[in-house]
Amino acid sequence: MSFFQKLKTAVTTPIGGQKIKPGDLSSVPGASSKPVPKANTVVSGAGGAPTIPASSVVDALSDGVMALDRFGNIRLVNPAALRLAGFALGSDAVGLNFSSVVSLFDAADNAIPDNDNPIRAALSKNTEYVSRTLKIFNQEQKTRIPISLHVTYSQTDDAIIVVFSDISAEVRESHEQLAFVSTASHEMRTPVAAIEGYLSIVLDPNNATLDARAQDYVTKAHSACTHLGTLLQQLLDTTKLSDHQMTPQFQAVEVGQVVSAIAAHASPLAAGKQQVLSLDSVPISANSQTHVRQLLYAKIDPNFLREIITQLLENAFKYTPEGGRIDVSTVGNEHEVVITVRDTGIGVPQTDLPHIFNKFYRVDNSDTRTQGGSGLGLFIAQQRAEAMGGKLYAESQIGTGSVFYLRFPRISEQQFQEEQNALAMAQSSNPAPTDATVAQVVPPAQPTP
Repeated sequence: MSFFQKLKTAVTTPIGGQKIKPGDLSSVPGASSKPVPKANTVVSGAGGAPTIPASSVVDALSDGVMALDRFGNIRLVNPAALRLAGFALGSDAVGLNFSSVVSLFDAADNAIPDNDNPIRAALSKNTEYVSRTLKIFNQEQKTRIPISLHVTYSQTDDAIIVVFSDISAEVRESHEQLAFVSTASHEMRTPVAAIEGYLSIVLDPNNATLDARAQDYVTKAHSACTHLGTLLQQLLDTTKLSDHQMTPQFQAVEVGQVVSAIAAHASPLAAGKQQVLSLDSVPISANSQTHVRQLLYAKIDPNFLREIITQLLENAFKYTPEGGRIDVSTVGNEHEVVITVRDTGIGVPQTDLPHIFNKFYRVDNSDTRTQGGSGLGLFIAQQRAEAMGGKLYAESQIGTGSVFYLRFPRISEQQFQEEQNALAMAQSSNPAPTDATVAQVVPPAQPTP
């Protein structure tokens, strides 16, 4: 049960006959700008009913909870929060700024700058924040503990409520599951590749003569084996990124140029189905002329971007009838670059649309049942988009087609040039070894005695 569910159950339940409203910390010591009651203050009961100290409700929770005033100073903190932060329980943390008690790190163990701190952002913008990918630094144990973090603004008290939950066991179990899937996928790839190779040999008319029935059976077996190999590779890809064995390799690029190259490479697939593939509404063909477009810069992983757009295009080709149209466009505003892949295909039912990015989810109807697929393509695409700090989502209508939007932060031309100059300097200070350099490093062969 989450903290907010516990709080709703425990704090809003009548304590001695009095009910505390959600978000109202006025009866909790230290959480309001109003005079702070003494620690042993109790919630008065009705008609002589038993009374319970209000602070005991929060102190008894296994989740860490902290209430901050609008300056970020701690007005209320329970023992669970101090234990997670590795702060001495005997010390009085009330009155200190939260930054002296709480240090946050991202999933890759990088310290989160103060400007990007979600607690600081909530203080300045009075916004809510939820995450399950951060870590809190334990000052006593000198370790980083995975946490779920929920930051919310209480308008009643003009305070920020911060809730931490230790999810170490959950993360550890997830890592074990990912390790198992990764190992199993890796071990199975070798025999599957061997089977696929032998079936290819059998299908070669120079190596074997098969009757029509045998040819059909072996062809289907080879197709299934190829599909299984693709599935195993996709499983490996998902586990590597989820377990941080694979991270984005960010580069500053001109997005339009990258997208143009990807679309041009995919154009033969569209031609094979007599489909029209266009870029910014201009059809791609051997005779296409360069058209004027907006220059858009972003810091992304070009390989991740290629995999995402290729997956979206393959889906568009697969689910768009012959003679249909697929359009790829790239636009930008002051803060974002938006890549759009639009098709005139069969579309996705509204009931299925929220789930199409789930792992192994496939729309089940007569139009899609005959199409192959693992149900991992869109999951991997969204996973890579989010790893780059972007967002991938879709809109669709049955019978009219689908639109997929890929958004990520835009950088200015000046930032792009600075990144390019920094890269050039790094390469010049670490030149590739020449033959002469290698000859100096490798010792000469010793004469044989």
